[in-house]
Amino acid sequence: MDEVVENLVMLAMIILICCGGALCFICLDSDNRRNNDHPTDHQPPRSFHELIQTIKPTGTYKPPPPRPIPVVKFKSRDFKDGVECVVCLSELAEGDEARVLPTCNHCFHAYCIDTWLQSNSNCPVCRKNVVGRLIPNHGSSSVPRTSSDANPEVVIDIPS
Repeated sequence: MDEVVENLVMLAMIILICCGGALCFICLDSDNRRNNDHPTDHQPPRSFHELIQTIKPTGTYKPPPPRPIPVVKFKSRDFKDGVECVVCLSELAEGDEARVLPTCNHCFHAYCIDTWLQSNSNCPVCRKNVVGRLIPNHGSSSVPRTSSDANPEVVIDIPS
């Protein structure tokens, strides 16, 4: 009797496998026929480089410009020991036009640091990268202004 049950189980398994295979064949064949009814232009996949070149920007995002580094009048009362401009190696005097670098708070004559930053992008004292843009000094000349100059012009441009 056990032999008969074993044979029936074996036969049922063979029938299930055959039915499953036939069902898979029918499904795949119907997919192929459906795709052949609507022929499409099959193009090979493009390279990553070609795909990247086809991407079009969705907007015109421009990062904001760096914050300005304003020119201010130097006030010696704010500094106990005075401040030496390491670019020109002279002391900043009361009323001199100065810039304070925003990344490290080092202070220099405006003319001196402007000249320095034309060929360097870091602070001459600590070598930190200077982040900011220079505001054109409307009254600037080739000689740095001192407190003895008449009516020095101070430009402060702080965005709101």
